[in-house]
Amino acid sequence: MRVKRFLLVALMIVSLVIFARSTVEIWVNWTADEFKPIKELVDKFNASQDKYEAKVLSVSNLAAKFTTALAAGNPPDLIHANDQYISPVVAMGAFIPVDDLGVDFSMFKDFVMRAVKYKGHIYGLPIKVNIFGIWWIKKTFEKAGLDPNKGPQTIEELVKYSKKLTVYNKKGELVRWGFDPLVPDWDWPYVWVFHFGGNLVDPKTGMPTIDSPQAIRAFKWLKSYMDSFGLEKVKKFRGGYGPYWSANNVFLTGKLAMFYDGDWVTYAARRYAPSVELGFAPLPSIDGKKRCYSEVDIFSIPVGAKNVEGAKAFLRFLAKPENLIVLSKGQISPLKEEYTPKWFYQKRKYAKILESYMKSCEIVFCPKFPLWNLYLDEIRNAADEIQNGTMSVEAALKRAERNIMRRLRR
Repeated sequence: MRVKRFLLVALMIVSLVIFARSTVEIWVNWTADEFKPIKELVDKFNASQDKYEAKVLSVSNLAAKFTTALAAGNPPDLIHANDQYISPVVAMGAFIPVDDLGVDFSMFKDFVMRAVKYKGHIYGLPIKVNIFGIWWIKKTFEKAGLDPNKGPQTIEELVKYSKKLTVYNKKGELVRWGFDPLVPDWDWPYVWVFHFGGNLVDPKTGMPTIDSPQAIRAFKWLKSYMDSFGLEKVKKFRGGYGPYWSANNVFLTGKLAMFYDGDWVTYAARRYAPSVELGFAPLPSIDGKKRCYSEVDIFSIPVGAKNVEGAKAFLRFLAKPENLIVLSKGQISPLKEEYTPKWFYQKRKYAKILESYMKSCEIVFCPKFPLWNLYLDEIRNAADEIQNGTMSVEAALKRAERNIMRRLRR
């Protein structure tokens, strides 16, 4: 009897081992409403097969925790990243290429695939794309006597619109500012270089060019623009900016008449100001050429992942258009129009106009630079010094380039 019981238990253990699912650990930085779509897709994946059990975790301070886990040899199987981090992470030897994933990458927009490639290899599955430009509330334009359907077309017109939209109180303090080119904690100071005809790295050498004539011209313009409104007035006004993801969003409350942002602002508008009608136009360029900065979210497989095959299985599942599109909370589909479900355009009121700009604009990305995070810190530090008047434009940008070159040599 004891032998029979032993055999029965042994068989049960063996069957559990044979049929046990292997875990696929996924880290994302989404929370609350943004977390729900990926959780629903993970549940759908788990129900669709019995080989893998995907588990998704919302991780705060994701980059730092990923670096720590990577160093400890215990990274997740999949991590939610952004295209601007591909080159630094690949340079660390921390992502594996997914050229052999078995996904038809031709269904993605061409510029989207450009964002996820580095040195000839694909390092992630594109899951979401955003386009940046000038946003405004149409009623605000109407009240100021401006065409609510047309944004500024030139740098000069941007200044003209901003001054017309700016409102002061009796004390001469800013009540509404026409445009803030460097919104604290929510800014992309480097994009101005693109719109003044420059690049952040030399396309031939790959070396940083933040002190180029175009960059100097861009930051001199920024400085003169800020000074025209008075630095102290601007600092006091900025002190009243509320959290982005709240009903006190500085743009949606009307404190900023024009706002440079990604198309996720439409998602914030749906949540906090559903009655507003927004306008959009590319940020003007000094040479009149239409340019739009873009960022692409990706899922990548870290080196050292314990379940690479499970991670690839989840990515193949996610790459089905009906699944992938669920993660696009903004207005842009990463997929070509013929692969994007029709309901996406029916539910996204700004999608068609943004699609048209993507076709007519030069799409630019942050550079594929191995020390991009450090480079970005240097650019932001220089922008702070410049707008505060503590360093000249030339000195601040020269220091930024010198510092990043020193780090690059190391």
